[in-house]
Amino acid sequence: MSERRVLDLYSGQGTVDWNVVARSGQLAFAIIKASEGATLSDSRVERNGLRAAASGIPISYYHFARPDLGDPSPPGDARQEAEHFLSTIADLPRPTRQIFQSGRTAAVWLDLEKPIERWNEREGFLWVTAFLAVVEKQHPVGLYTSRAWLEREVTPLASSMAQLLNRPDGSQRAIWVARYGMNDGQVPDRTRHNPDDKVPPEWGSYDLWQYTSQGDLPGVPTPCDLSLARLRS
Repeated sequence: MSERRVLDLYSGQGTVDWNVVARSGQLAFAIIKASEGATLSDSRVERNGLRAAASGIPISYYHFARPDLGDPSPPGDARQEAEHFLSTIADLPRPTRQIFQSGRTAAVWLDLEKPIERWNEREGFLWVTAFLAVVEKQHPVGLYTSRAWLEREVTPLASSMAQLLNRPDGSQRAIWVARYGMNDGQVPDRTRHNPDDKVPPEWGSYDLWQYTSQGDLPGVPTPCDLSLARLRS
């Protein structure tokens, strides 16, 4: 199964030379942090979005969810976070819809990793689905998460997990998981560090595998997150 490399980054990566990144020919696309919570926007999202697109690299954006903050009553400020995300990317180059070998799709991503200690799973489920309902009026959303997070924070139920997989229009949301192994910048041995161990059974297998946070990519001045994407050719 062929896979292609994907970069995701935020302002902490420093000033990226997107022309050098493009000339390296190593990327299928890039995922740029846009926002976090209900008020924060990444300080380099505009620069990264405009220059990545100008260099010819297909782009996507991600929102770092903070359901652990804000309104304590479910679904909290999920809609506010969704609207803030959409507002942040509204005047930037439009994200590219990616179709994966699974048939699942995403143009933007919801990063789900913060624990929601004040809510039960049902309330966490309401938060996630409220966010998706707002953003998917404009862009198909993929999930950056793990089986353990979803089962602990959102739902252990197959019926509810299927609602996170399946959109109302019949399409399916792509899933992006992290599994690093030694985290030395290289792709880990899958027999010892199988990324599909992080994937809920309802998805079957990953669409994006973030395999390191210590990647080395021409044009990026600091170690960076790299993933492998199972894209439909």
